[in-house]
Amino acid sequence: MATKTKTVETEVVNPSSNGQAEANGQTTTTRQKNTPKKVKQRKCRYKTEVEKVEWYWQEFDYDGAVKFYNEHKGSNRPVGLGDVKSTAIKMINGEFAPTHQGIALDWNGKIIDGQHRLLAIKYAKEKLGCEDICVTIQVQTGYDPKTFECFDQGRLRKTADMFAIDGVHHYKVVEVAVRLHAIRYHGLNVKGARKMRIARMQDWLKAHPSLKSAALFIEEELAAEVPVSTYMSPGYATALYDLMRHSDIGLNEVETETIAQEFWYKFVGAENKEVVTNKRKSNSPGQCRNYFARIAKDPEKSLDRDAIVNYIISAWNTFVDNKQIKSINELKPKSGQRFTLTGCELDGDPEEVSKEEIAKWFG
Repeated sequence: MATKTKTVETEVVNPSSNGQAEANGQTTTTRQKNTPKKVKQRKCRYKTEVEKVEWYWQEFDYDGAVKFYNEHKGSNRPVGLGDVKSTAIKMINGEFAPTHQGIALDWNGKIIDGQHRLLAIKYAKEKLGCEDICVTIQVQTGYDPKTFECFDQGRLRKTADMFAIDGVHHYKVVEVAVRLHAIRYHGLNVKGARKMRIARMQDWLKAHPSLKSAALFIEEELAAEVPVSTYMSPGYATALYDLMRHSDIGLNEVETETIAQEFWYKFVGAENKEVVTNKRKSNSPGQCRNYFARIAKDPEKSLDRDAIVNYIISAWNTFVDNKQIKSINELKPKSGQRFTLTGCELDGDPEEVSKEEIAKWFG
């Protein structure tokens, strides 16, 4: 059912003509307050009280945009310079129209949408030399700060943007790790798994915060020796490392984590690292690394993402069993085979996960 609105209040601030406002350095602002008709709604995770949302049109010149941005700047996604530049060019060429897509402030007065538009005005003068830049933009106020995650205006929102706002280190790596972690938990393969909504990705990371420390290990400690990206996705390595250290392999948590770290140091070829205790004589991490390197150099060969995951899991299981292998073929999955990590309850069995549970996270 659509929500009907009616204007119940109109206020004009600085009611001068556009030319006079520009000449005097003033801003013409028209405020309107909408009161929605009460309707029955489904439960919503966002707490915005729509009757308290206000909107108004505001003209922004260079000084006004800079002042507004500095006064209302909050935690926001990383700035896309390409988007700022392209928007600035549109503004200069008269191709930027006043629409409902403008600037949104949360109930704390912080920008949750529109930073690229404001920065485009700044860019137009400072980088492109347009001294008289002035555009009209709609400003909306009173939103729940978390509403940002469901916006889809300007540059498309990504989960990594939200993780960056939340202060997550290596947020792009964590974004990939969260998805693979959830895929493995639900007994799925990467191929064919539906996308996860941003809110679900955030919920998954909240439920599995150890992924953040896993990313620190992969991207900082391990990368100080050899970046895992030399051979595979750091996001995949992060998810798999976290699953490994949560496996029940007959050791305590500290010992299990040490074995998992030893696996990855041996995978990247950092055999001299102190954590490499050589308690495991298995050569499976090195065999897997060499195979990935050979495939990467051969333009006629490639591995899909599920194959990479299966090889790593097979290598880990062999490593845990402390077995030596003679050929990579001993780790190779059969067609359609899906390996699971030894003793890891988080690495799900597809037979034990309901369709309803999968739809909840990947619907």
